[in-house]
Amino acid sequence: TYHLSEAEALSGDNPLPDNYPNQSSPQVVYARLLHTPSGTLDTEPFELLVNPIPELPLLSVWGQCDEDLSGSELFELTAFAQELVADRDDRAILFYASPVDRAADGENLAQVLLTQESSQRTLYYRFVNTVTGTYAFGELELRLDYIPELEPFPDLVLCTDPSGMALLDTKSMIEGVPNEFTFRFYKTAEDLQNEENTLGENPVLDENTTVYVRITSSSSSCIYADDFDVELLPALETSLQGSYVLCRYEDAVAAVQ
Repeated sequence: TYHLSEAEALSGDNPLPDNYPNQSSPQVVYARLLHTPSGTLDTEPFELLVNPIPELPLLSVWGQCDEDLSGSELFELTAFAQELVADRDDRAILFYASPVDRAADGENLAQVLLTQESSQRTLYYRFVNTVTGTYAFGELELRLDYIPELEPFPDLVLCTDPSGMALLDTKSMIEGVPNEFTFRFYKTAEDLQNEENTLGENPVLDENTTVYVRITSSSSSCIYADDFDVELLPALETSLQGSYVLCRYEDAVAAVQ
């Protein structure tokens, strides 16, 4: 029998039920070993230790972009799992084709190919603590994404103000585009690649330039890049005077030359 204290184990009082819910972890429980024919007994303490289930990573959807327009993408699950647990030597993620395979710890999936005919698939995974052996169940949605179909930005010609500056109205350039898209404008292709030094909304330009645009979508992993040229024209110079004096003729008509 099992008891909560050594005194109860010696006396045989208050034995624990077969299905005992532990009160803490760790918790010391005492075993009472009785040799019935002779009446001799011994007690032995042991520790109940409940290992916590690992907390699932923030993992629900994995999209890959069909950048080369081949109509298919290979999802490397083993490499993806290693990236997710790169900072934890005691964690592992195993992917399965079905909940049954996952429950039975069946065959692991290392790769999955998605095509235009089958562009989505649900996988089932175990998130394992490799030290304690405990695990949690999760699901991952694989998705084949496509580059969004957007109208390319046209080249622009802007007139400068007397100081030689011109305002690039980027806000009006993206009006009417669905809210799922996010636009970032850059002055160089390198800045676009590194996602740094954005031009911001309605930047002021002082020279002819090429503007580079990075477009992302909340519903796709694809990144769309575009660029357009901006040519600045100097402000027009006029010879108009600030005021004119007109003489009215007898017929009340005056001519301006």
